[in-house]
Amino acid sequence: MAFEELQELFLQAISLSNNPNDIDSDLQVCLGVLFHLPGDYDKAAECFNTAVLAKPD
Repeated sequence: MAFEELQELFLQAISLSNNPNDIDSDLQVCLGVLFHLPGDYDKAAECFNTAVLAKPD
């Protein structure tokens, strides 16, 4: 499975949340890794920042 397919699956999983304010930091971290591996550092950083804001502890 290609990175793009995995990225799409994680984006779909994130969009399934019933509450847009309820961010799953684990999904964001995984998606960040999937963006980082092929070199999409801006999107990776955005995911990591979202994860930290959602769960700062």
